[in-house]
Amino acid sequence: RPQWGSRQRETAPTGIDVLVALDVSRSMLARDIRPNRIERVKLGLSNLLDKVKGDRIGLIAFAGSSFLQCPLTLDHSAVRRTLREMQVGVIKRQGTDFAQPIDEAVRSFSKKDNDRFLILISDKNSIYYY
Repeated sequence: RPQWGSRQRETAPTGIDVLVALDVSRSMLARDIRPNRIERVKLGLSNLLDKVKGDRIGLIAFAGSSFLQCPLTLDHSAVRRTLREMQVGVIKRQGTDFAQPIDEAVRSFSKKDNDRFLILISDKNSIYYY
């Protein structure tokens, strides 16, 4: 039963929006876990992508500043490709400024959505609240 033509329909996402902010400062190259901290986190996040269905995921790289590496998307294969390419040094300004990815997330989330989450991943053991 061949058919041709196309039909467009608009669907509203039913899942949640999750932005993952990943620390890409030099300290993430430490080899206290194998192969190193950043590669271990990337492996864990890749496994997480296998489990989330219908949720929009995005990635923020941060160190002394931040950058939206992958905007919120339902295309988890695009998120996985971007995650594989994230490396220490992608942010030239070193340090770990937690305010930067939070500000980036606020700009990236839709104001009308209630189900918004930011996951900050860093090897720093202290967070300063403002």
